[in-house]
Amino acid sequence: MRPYSFLPALLLVLAAPPLAAEPIVVFEEVPSNGQLFARDQGGTGFVAARGRVTEEGFERIILRGYQNETLYFELDLPLQYGPEGAPFEARSELIAGHHVYRFELLLAARGEETWVGQRVQVLCGDAYLVQGQSNAVAADAHNEGLANDAQRRWIRSYGSASLSPPAVRDDTRWYLAEGLDANGSGTIGAWALRMAQELVDRGGVPVAILNGAVGGTWIGWHQRDDDDPERLSTNYGRLLYRARRAGLADAARALIWYQGESNQGRNPQTYRESFHALYEDWIEDFPALEKVYVVQIRSGCGFSPAEGLPIREVHRRLPETLPKVALQTATALPCHDGCHFYYDGYATLGKRMAALLARDLYGAALQDVEPLDPRTITWAAPNQVRIEFDPSVRSVHWDEGAENDFWTDSGAEVVGGRAEGATLLLELDGPAETLSYGGHSRDGPWVSNSRGVGMLAFGDLPVMP
Repeated sequence: MRPYSFLPALLLVLAAPPLAAEPIVVFEEVPSNGQLFARDQGGTGFVAARGRVTEEGFERIILRGYQNETLYFELDLPLQYGPEGAPFEARSELIAGHHVYRFELLLAARGEETWVGQRVQVLCGDAYLVQGQSNAVAADAHNEGLANDAQRRWIRSYGSASLSPPAVRDDTRWYLAEGLDANGSGTIGAWALRMAQELVDRGGVPVAILNGAVGGTWIGWHQRDDDDPERLSTNYGRLLYRARRAGLADAARALIWYQGESNQGRNPQTYRESFHALYEDWIEDFPALEKVYVVQIRSGCGFSPAEGLPIREVHRRLPETLPKVALQTATALPCHDGCHFYYDGYATLGKRMAALLARDLYGAALQDVEPLDPRTITWAAPNQVRIEFDPSVRSVHWDEGAENDFWTDSGAEVVGGRAEGATLLLELDGPAETLSYGGHSRDGPWVSNSRGVGMLAFGDLPVMP
């Protein structure tokens, strides 16, 4: 994996002169090539160069910043030497947006300037985290070679998503985010890359994503070691380590969790308690999080809709007790292979996640960007059930055959259905007290909203008189 190998036309040069040899300057803080600095609520970030000049005879240190190769600022600071050299600290504001920054550091004495080094391709924007199992890794399992079509020079990642502690510890570089590979340098997965592309194109702000997901993992594998939160033999520790080294742990705006397939058939109460523990740890270690998005898993991966439903019902109900949790669903995504997705499925999830973030975090006036979630289920007539949703839902779409994904406590079957505006009407062949919906694996008929976002799976919801 090469450090963000941009499109050839961009001619990115990372073989820039190295920052000073140690006998001249010792750095305590300095930007990295390709780094993304997180913006604050005012839309600005800050870059700093801090250290000390160890070789005597220099009078000033100069930091020049270029925005899109136009001089953006120049800081010219006098040097005063002490026993350990001449300390300096230069700090400047960055404006978030489609701006590429370059910084030069020079030393000056008696009218002459001495080159120290430069940093290139620096950005200012927003940061997000992804965590979970294989559908969060979202690598190119079917060898389609399409995910990196969404690459942009404005989308970055830091370090390695490897499971190897030494590989994570030693990889301190920034990369052009990668969507094809798994658990490597700069890898973020297909849907995360497509989500970032949509956000970058829509909002004009660069994005950094760190993905710590590992395939085949159950939720207990993701827990924090409270005695050593950055322990690199843990999944939690590796992501936290990378986020802190990237300078993004205190700035990440949202974390997206796509996990649960490996917990199907296990105790849902244990899952609920484990997720609550994770949530509290995330809020502590990533204090800027505005949202924690949970993708309700899809039926499949060797489990029937009924077997997987308890974990999916836990997902559905998390927002009731955790204020920052919001939901997305894998239901109604296209191109499902029974457990994972072909690229079009992941790309669709990326677009739907981007729309949800655009509404929640960027103020976009978008409707029907979240899954359908039943608010009330009532008897509308003998053997007819009415499902109503949030008043913001504009319309519901019913595919013929979707009745096969419902079941009842009594064994009565759903034999048909139709949508009336934002309401769903189901025909039953007998009485029932509760109704469940599990969806299905692979493609087929769905219940969805005006944007095609599916209905959340739900279990044993009461049918009221």
